[in-house]
Amino acid sequence: MAQVRSDFVEGMKKQGYRYFYEERDTLPEVAPAIFREETLDAAWTQWTMVVEEGEPEEKTSELSDAPVGDTIEGFTIHLRARTFHKRKVWSKDTVRDHQKIENLVQQAVRNWARGSHSKKEKFYAGFFNYGGYTAGRDDTFDQGITGQSQGYTAGDGVYDGTAASVSPFFSLSGASVVHVNKSNTSYYNSITGALNEGNLETALILLEYTNAKSERDISFAQTADTLLVPTHLQRTAKKLIESPGTSSEAHEGVINPYQDRLKIIVWRTFLTDTDAWFVGIAKRGLVMGKRQEPEIAMFIDQRNGAFEAVVDERYGGTVEDYRTWIGSNLSTAA
Repeated sequence: MAQVRSDFVEGMKKQGYRYFYEERDTLPEVAPAIFREETLDAAWTQWTMVVEEGEPEEKTSELSDAPVGDTIEGFTIHLRARTFHKRKVWSKDTVRDHQKIENLVQQAVRNWARGSHSKKEKFYAGFFNYGGYTAGRDDTFDQGITGQSQGYTAGDGVYDGTAASVSPFFSLSGASVVHVNKSNTSYYNSITGALNEGNLETALILLEYTNAKSERDISFAQTADTLLVPTHLQRTAKKLIESPGTSSEAHEGVINPYQDRLKIIVWRTFLTDTDAWFVGIAKRGLVMGKRQEPEIAMFIDQRNGAFEAVVDERYGGTVEDYRTWIGSNLSTAA
């Protein structure tokens, strides 16, 4: 190849997209089954949770006026788009001398696809891997943007904390920092204990009864539908949820009250605590922000004749309600 022509660059770019998505489409994604998807049209967005004005009161006389509800503003949720990118450079001599430069580009782009998938799954799994960290985690939870003032104050934790007093996603009972709602009531959503019948029942009661409250402590119905586990707990989870009989009873004929109660999701490789497990409501409480799908650029560096390729994509995530997930056996520090 005597020179890198512009039509070659454009052709390789089109091929690059094909190779990228061919590879990425073969890789299973778990995050979209856990997070609610939201499309972003800017670098960041925010919204304020609605707080109801209390329950209606019974009318005591025919002419009595309806009571006026007081308005309480809920917590503000922030979500920013993070940019992830990678670059590959082939020297002028490599492009000229290599008989199969297209193969080199194909290999690089397919590697990008695998890396893109891995990075994205790691990022969203981080909400569970680092959700119990009492000091928070900047690269997962911090929604601030350097140089911009968007009113973000939660630091490296979730929405009900501050930079000085970080609120972790998963808070243990009796911890130094617990979740506090707008009625100044404390809540926790993390327990300790192996995945077994007793601890599963504890987690379900915590999610479906104790934490099924609004910011004004008004009860509402919420039902767990997901058991999220790492690979190491897959067999235990299947025994608990899919067996027709309970293993804790010594005699036969006792039904399993948890059979088909929850959908088991195994986040292979990406959940790093081998004994941590989670009960929750899929697509509730966690938000996946989609700003830009992977974009591939290819060009010639006119300074040295090198052929360069760059890929970048933008996405983010945030917690909008801790009540919809319960964690057990979480790490509290790195």
